[in-house]
Amino acid sequence: MHVIYPERRFPFIPGKENVFPEHSCAAYMAAADSLGIERCVVVLPPFYDFDNASTCLAVQEIGLPARAVVNVGPDVTDAELEALDKAGARGANFFMLPGRCLDWGALKPVAEK
Repeated sequence: MHVIYPERRFPFIPGKENVFPEHSCAAYMAAADSLGIERCVVVLPPFYDFDNASTCLAVQEIGLPARAVVNVGPDVTDAELEALDKAGARGANFFMLPGRCLDWGALKPVAEK
């Protein structure tokens, strides 16, 4: 699931401003409670590019056992990966479409880390 904080707190990448409505942890929890969901995976939306701060915060705030899927680039350091791991990240998302975060040439170096 995606948590979308107010843009003033976590700005979207240029061109995506005012496109996506806010979807808070509280809104997700209301739906999760009604469906009996007991854990979740928070996935960083592509409009945050490589800024994983909102997803790491959502894992802390969600109120359920949660993990994260984050976006990382070819220049990600081992220290950054360790910090993401400690924050609950267990997977990386790759957007290989034209004009997106990564191109195909960046996939192998990132995956090897």
